[in-house]
Amino acid sequence: MTILVVDADRERRGKRAAALGRAGFEVRTADSTDAGMAAAAATRFDVVETRLDLGPGAPCGGLEVAAAAKRRGTQRVLVVAPARSPGAFVARRLGVHLRARPLAPDRLAAIASPHARCVGGAPP
Repeated sequence: MTILVVDADRERRGKRAAALGRAGFEVRTADSTDAGMAAAAATRFDVVETRLDLGPGAPCGGLEVAAAAKRRGTQRVLVVAPARSPGAFVARRLGVHLRARPLAPDRLAAIASPHARCVGGAPP
């Protein structure tokens, strides 16, 4: 199972990738909106997990990554953002899941399963 983790914070991205790798996932990472969009456009991932805010100049860059992943056919896209983020409405319109914090690796495995029907009460 292949997961793309997009986060501008190197330390947080590295810790997330390491934890998911230890859990048995094949993990690719991207450090910006542009890198995330390029990776999401080039590969159909089982799961894409991106931060909403991908740094200066990209306060909603994660939504751009999510849209690129959905266009490529990725069914499970999670955007990590504050619970009351203004990007929540747009995320729902894109058909992606908005999460207040990253999911544990075992929850990501459940979400990535082709048999998963919903995540946190929202349709995939």
